Amino acid sequence: MSPGEGYDQGSTNQASANKGAVEWLIRGAVAAAAISPGVISILDLGSATGKNSAGELKHAVDAILQADAGRTIVVTHIDTTSNDWNQLSRTLMSAPGSYLNGSAAGKVFGHMSAKSFFEQVAPAGSVALAYSGISFHWMSHCLPHSDCWVQREFTADRAACTANKQQAAEDWLQILKQRAIELMPGGYLIATALTKKHSEGLNILFADWGHQCWQEVLHQDIISHQEFANFTFGTWLRTTEEWLAPFKGEMCNIFEVLDFQEQASTDSNWTNYKNAEGPEPDKALALARGYCRFVFAVAGGIVTANLAHRPRAEVDKVLELMKAKFIDLARSKPIEFRFPTMMVVLRRK
Repeated sequence: MSPGEGYDQGSTNQASANKGAVEWLIRGAVAAAAISPGVISILDLGSATGKNSAGELKHAVDAILQADAGRTIVVTHIDTTSNDWNQLSRTLMSAPGSYLNGSAAGKVFGHMSAKSFFEQVAPAGSVALAYSGISFHWMSHCLPHSDCWVQREFTADRAACTANKQQAAEDWLQILKQRAIELMPGGYLIATALTKKHSEGLNILFADWGHQCWQEVLHQDIISHQEFANFTFGTWLRTTEEWLAPFKGEMCNIFEVLDFQEQASTDSNWTNYKNAEGPEPDKALALARGYCRFVFAVAGGIVTANLAHRPRAEVDKVLELMKAKFIDLARSKPIEFRFPTMMVVLRRK
């Protein structure tokens, strides 16, 4: 995933969901200080621009330094090569609330590593605390499918849906296996991610709208049928059972599940819509534009990546057409978008 500054502006729901992890990050940090004989190693898995982790990790860093001001802490931010590393650097160095903004000089260090969290990213037994803010619903790769849905889990091809569900299960197990290698005994893995609970109807609607936006571009002969078929979000929103399944199998002897919670927060655009005064058409348009910013904060990066072989002006034209279509669809049916997330807290045995 390669979001940029637009993602930060549209990701208020992610930030809200991550607040629930702060208490556990503090507890995990205290444990990290106790089990780490030297430098305390912390991982940020799927860091993106840092919007979903820099502030949360500050609570962990502060907890360690309050307990022992002499400790040295290294936070390593993990994401793929296509990540917006420049924006991540800006977030870490200058964003209010970042753990590097005002931290003890010479004691806290932030590193970046272009790796995938589906592979080992740190030496065995070296990590005391690992955190992932709204990332683990992304899949390792996209599987072939016979129709074009913008999210893999909503494809009308049932065989493809079954295959992607299996791939998502394997991906989650792979994430856990790699963390089992990296974490020292007593180390914590704390993660938030999108979940299926509370999401089925609305996410299907959003996926359908995205599908219609992509069709609009195809019908105007701006993209090819192959480009149309290639476009997808490589995500899978797991059920509670899917998230917890590994701990009923081979992971039960490796990780202790300390907490698992699900929640659904209301998008701020809907709150603004309900509280706004004025004609309904104007309110509906403002809501649609807000949802458009939220959706295309990520979708824009995926469209750009899929059309990277085209001139930038053509890509911009595609994005503008898709956004206009999305706004038309969204304002015709004002809906409350609830952002469904889970939090899982694991301790390495």
